[in-house]
Amino acid sequence: MKKATVRIAGTKIRYTFKNGGRVELDVAKLAPEVILQLAVHGAKQKMNDSHAGISDPAEAAEHARAVASTLRAGNFYINRRAEEEGWLASVAMAAKSGRLPLTLQH
Repeated sequence: MKKATVRIAGTKIRYTFKNGGRVELDVAKLAPEVILQLAVHGAKQKMNDSHAGISDPAEAAEHARAVASTLRAGNFYINRRAEEEGWLASVAMAAKSGRLPLTLQH
C-alpha cells in the first residue's frame, strides 16, 4: 500500500502522505555534523544496495568494491546507463519484495 510520495528538488526532500500530511527537509540547512552522518549512512546504504539479493560473498564484495571505487572517482553512478535509469532498478526490486512501502519520484 502506498503511504507517501517522495519528491526531491535540489537539497529539499518532500514527503506527501496519503492522508494529505506533508514533511519537508532541506538537507542544506542541517548542521555539518548531521550532513556528515547522513553521507556515511547513504554511502553504506548504497554499498548494501549494490549486492542486495546476491548470495555469493565474493560476488557481493565485487559489487561493493565497484560502488566504493565509483564514489572515490567522484561519480554517484557506476555507468551512464545507471545514471540515466537512476535508482529505478533498486526501487523496483525493493517494491517487488515488499520492502518498499512508498512510491519514489525523481
